[in-house]
Amino acid sequence: MLVRRTRSSAKRLSAHRAAEELDESIEADDACIQPREASTPLAKDKQKPRDVCGTNRVISHNAASPSSSKTNRAKRAKWMQSSFLSDSISTDSNKVTKTPSQHITVQRKTSIATDSHRRLCLKPAIDGHTATPVKGQTTNNSFKGHTATPFVEGHTPNLFVELEGHTANSSGKGHKTTPSVESNAVALSVEGHTTIPSVEYGSFLDDTFLDHIDLESVDPIANSTGVTEISNADQESIAAAADFAAAALVKDLVVPDVALAPTTAAGVTRSRENTAEQSTPPALSVKEKIRRALHHNARVSTTPQLSKAKQLHEENVLSATAQASEEQRATPSSDIGPFFGLPSTVKVLLETLRGIKDLYAWQHECLSLPAVKAGRNLVYSLPTSGGKTLVAEILILQQLLCRGNNALLILPFVSIVQEKVQALAPFANELSFLVEEYAGSKGRFPPMTMRRKRSLYVCTIEKAHSLVNCLIEMNSLHSLGLVVVDELHMLGDGGSRGATLEMTLSKLKYLSGGTQIIGMSATLHNIADLCCFLSAELYTNSFRPVKLKEYVKVGDHLFEVNQGALSSEEKLSHIKMLSFPYKAEQKKMDPDQLMGLVTEVIPEHSCLVFCPTKKNCENVATNLCRLLPKEMRQVQLQARRALYTTLMHEGNGQVCPVLRYTIQYGVAYHHSGLTMDERKLIEEAYSAGTLCLLACTSTLAAGVNLPAKRVILRSPYIGNRLLTRSQYKQMVGRAGRAGLDTSGESILVTQAADREKIADIIGGSFENCTSSLLYEDGKGLQAFLLSTIGLKVTNSRQQVSQLLQHTLMAVQSKLLEIDLHVKLNTALHSLLEAGLLTEDNDHLEVTKLGRATFKGSVAIGISAKLYTQLAHAQQALHLGTYLHLLYLATPYDALTAVHVDWMTYYNQLSCLSAEELQAAELIGVTESYVIRKASVASTAAAVDDLTVKRLYVTLMLYGLWKQQTVWDVAARFKTSRGFLQNLLTSAASFASSILFFCQELDEFWAYQDLLGNFVKKLSYCVNMDLIALMEIPGVKQVQ
Repeated sequence: MLVRRTRSSAKRLSAHRAAEELDESIEADDACIQPREASTPLAKDKQKPRDVCGTNRVISHNAASPSSSKTNRAKRAKWMQSSFLSDSISTDSNKVTKTPSQHITVQRKTSIATDSHRRLCLKPAIDGHTATPVKGQTTNNSFKGHTATPFVEGHTPNLFVELEGHTANSSGKGHKTTPSVESNAVALSVEGHTTIPSVEYGSFLDDTFLDHIDLESVDPIANSTGVTEISNADQESIAAAADFAAAALVKDLVVPDVALAPTTAAGVTRSRENTAEQSTPPALSVKEKIRRALHHNARVSTTPQLSKAKQLHEENVLSATAQASEEQRATPSSDIGPFFGLPSTVKVLLETLRGIKDLYAWQHECLSLPAVKAGRNLVYSLPTSGGKTLVAEILILQQLLCRGNNALLILPFVSIVQEKVQALAPFANELSFLVEEYAGSKGRFPPMTMRRKRSLYVCTIEKAHSLVNCLIEMNSLHSLGLVVVDELHMLGDGGSRGATLEMTLSKLKYLSGGTQIIGMSATLHNIADLCCFLSAELYTNSFRPVKLKEYVKVGDHLFEVNQGALSSEEKLSHIKMLSFPYKAEQKKMDPDQLMGLVTEVIPEHSCLVFCPTKKNCENVATNLCRLLPKEMRQVQLQARRALYTTLMHEGNGQVCPVLRYTIQYGVAYHHSGLTMDERKLIEEAYSAGTLCLLACTSTLAAGVNLPAKRVILRSPYIGNRLLTRSQYKQMVGRAGRAGLDTSGESILVTQAADREKIADIIGGSFENCTSSLLYEDGKGLQAFLLSTIGLKVTNSRQQVSQLLQHTLMAVQSKLLEIDLHVKLNTALHSLLEAGLLTEDNDHLEVTKLGRATFKGSVAIGISAKLYTQLAHAQQALHLGTYLHLLYLATPYDALTAVHVDWMTYYNQLSCLSAEELQAAELIGVTESYVIRKASVASTAAAVDDLTVKRLYVTLMLYGLWKQQTVWDVAARFKTSRGFLQNLLTSAASFASSILFFCQELDEFWAYQDLLGNFVKKLSYCVNMDLIALMEIPGVKQVQ
């Protein structure tokens, strides 16, 4: 075949004319081309030749005459020299040109040869003479079965590798040629001539291609003269490999229908099998030799010279790379992007998901603090709605993405944990980190670790303590690079939650000096104590995105709060007397004129009404709707209907009667009596403007961010307790929506009798935040000591005393007027007496019961009681029903919020089966006892009241266990749906604690097996087959 690549149409036309003349000569001279010797492998085994597409065709071939024409040979040699030994050729397009004589010129762009890496170029070998290497030329031609000798200056590795950068070679009629590499030129077979495509260097690394190479006899080692000898048989093996490459390169190319001629003088191609038979395999296979040669050449330092433009381009690239490397060395490793060291994706996500385009000035200032950049601890305090959470989230992302450490976020409530997990899920998905929820029964111990992804643990206070204990035990506390505490003032809770938070932070401070602690807090009077406790710097700011105007309504008089006044008398300045156009009946229904106050802003704006109790929330919502004009029902009509339909779907066809009535007016109530799904829907509808007024409890102020144009405090009380200044500020801080309102308003409704009491609420000093370790006669301190000794953090009184110096209690010892040494000895004495600790020569060690107590996160006060009940139940555990196990998993702290209705108790016992009644009797409650209590008759039997009340709560759980809806169970027990949902979550968490408790006690081996699947099933109240499905995020059970 004749393949020509030209730079101009004139040159291409000249080549075509020469080819036509040569064709005529070749046709007359076919008899002159001698067949190969019979001794060669090709003559032994005739096979069908392959076309360029890799398929075999049967091709007839006439016997050639032994005679030859010298004139034709000379003409052919002269044409080959003039055509193929021209200067370097390059084409600038990819197309196939078909000439009238059926010659095909393939035009494809090839690389230009350079001095340091020259083309493989040979003059044709004619009439038995060996071809002479010609430096800088382009083709390798072999005629009459003679072998051409390749030449590469100063470079002698494997044959295939030496062909890098060379164009396709050509042979005379009936002969195959060696492949060319990297030019990507596609060769076709025309008029009996077969050409070989050029293949990129990288394609030889493909194992699939190597598998088709038949080069058992090829010697890949160059001789000392730099010339590699290639036999005729080797040429045929190379041709077979080239055919395979051609099929891959031209499979998408349209080939003209041209008759193919045989590729050898005998019209056959040698097969791989024949090659294997004729050669002796070396110690290493050819495939392995080729691979080694390729890797060797990849390391050769010789590189071809580049054109001037390309050389300048590479110099610029190298210069830019060096400059970037220098800047990278000068930049901290934690800076990986333009947005506070974070990728630009973070800024895009904030704008897309939350509408945040720019940060507030104080946020820029806080994130640029030297303490933050240096990784030191920080406490920052701002008013509500100031944007504290965004700063914390940016710091968390810096830790995860820039520094490659895990982070811990501690939040006060389960609902807030769930909300935060959902809010951060899109960021985790886009930025490749994990968000793990630790709340209720959720959370893995030990936590899951990933090599390439870091984790953000979003935890409640209790779960965060358990997680830190687990990391200490695993010696992995260093993996936590950052701990963020929201509502840091919860340290002064005065109960177990504040004590647990203080324990967690004290352990982190004592054991992990490299972990950064960030605390967010409301304004406090003694916030300096918290900074001292955490060894943190303080940042404060009074920024509010919207100006707040505070008012107090006393009777019918409205006063404005003057925060700059020095005396309490000047704090309130009279504004006006309220006089709304009420009818006589309306005045009786609404003596506080709430309807007049809310209608000044709704429905155009939003309003929050904080109520002292949950029941009052429902009453306020209902009464306001009775007073509102009927025209309010036409506002957002379609959206409110859609909300009602969604609530009905979530409630399995049921909707709260109060919500059914109030939603049409754009009003709803919000408190813990609603299920989580109901609260979520109401919050979303309020944010979207479908609902314009919410009657809510104070928990909403500490939870989700739902701002309003006007905030009304229905009473200065929460339950029967007077509001604190911090609680008041947290509620009124919801007034004013950033970006929507220019100002926010708050109105505190009170009576004349309480006017003096509210003076401290609106203008007094903020409360102190004090340590909670000493709650209930030191229960918190005992739990702290037990866990640190059990984790082997301390093992002597001296070490325990040193540890106590890192607590908030030690910082405030003078304020609390306590002696740390005395408190320490008292706590250790209580633990020794309870059998939770042992002491031998000042060496402290936990007992089995003590280890089970802190491993299971069981309160010290109920540890002994739980052990006794488990031991008693093990002697007569009824396994015919789950009622007995559910009783053991019923949390003790849930009993305080339940009032026993004896008739309901009796009705539920009456519905139990014989086995279930037998289980109740084993627990200690008989049906006759409940009947007497229901009939208000005296009972002679002595029954533990705690046991009776606990079984009553267990019956609520038993209904949910049987997959009854929360609506049905709530109706039977006259309780709220939200309480039942929280009860189920608490029971699953307590059952998990019991499981860890029993795993440390060999005598409770039976519970270890029983409680494993029980805990999972209790978490979802579904069949075991569905548990794996329920653990998928986004899947939930029907209420």
